[in-house]
Amino acid sequence: MAEDHSQNQTLLDKMTSEVTPETSPLLQFLTNNAKRIMLVMAICFIAVAGYGAYSWQETQKIAAAQESLTRILIVKDSVDRLAKLKAFAPSAPEAIREAVALAIAQTAMQAKSYDDAFQAWETFAKDSKSSLYTTAVIGKAESLALQGKTTEAITVLENSALPADSEATNLVNALVADLAERSGNIDKAIAMCEKLVVGMAERSPEEADFWRQKAASLRAGKS
Repeated sequence: MAEDHSQNQTLLDKMTSEVTPETSPLLQFLTNNAKRIMLVMAICFIAVAGYGAYSWQETQKIAAAQESLTRILIVKDSVDRLAKLKAFAPSAPEAIREAVALAIAQTAMQAKSYDDAFQAWETFAKDSKSSLYTTAVIGKAESLALQGKTTEAITVLENSALPADSEATNLVNALVADLAERSGNIDKAIAMCEKLVVGMAERSPEEADFWRQKAASLRAGKS
């Protein structure tokens, strides 16, 4: 069954449609982050061969589980793939559990099973030092927003434990601005735009100018 991507446009897709890659370092961050997700998956698999601390039997068990996971990941139908991943997860060896959780998160989003996606992203969002922390926070917010739970999605983003002056924080603020505007909370959207003007001033004057104009447009729309 083919995926209907046009009906499942993500928050990040919506941001992409409004800001061009040439003027948005935020979109470059997203590109880099997507590569990091694939890298984590690859590391989870490659690491199996290096588990010298495991006994021969344990190593064989991990290798067999890796092979099973690989077979599941090539299942084309996302609903079927998600069901298989959820059935596989409880018995997955610790060495590949993060890979399984990540696969469930991504597959659940594709299958529009947003509660499953939220729970899977929470695996990574619990640790602010995780390389996937920002991705997980956005994933949690997105899984809520796609259910119409905009206020909860904004809360997730605003409660994220990110450095005040960072590219990731600018990204989160941009997503909050987008969600706030779409939900009719114009005051919050303007406030986020103003934060982005400051946050992007040194990193990208063009991006700062975009958010300055966005704030002005929102103010004009209120009057």
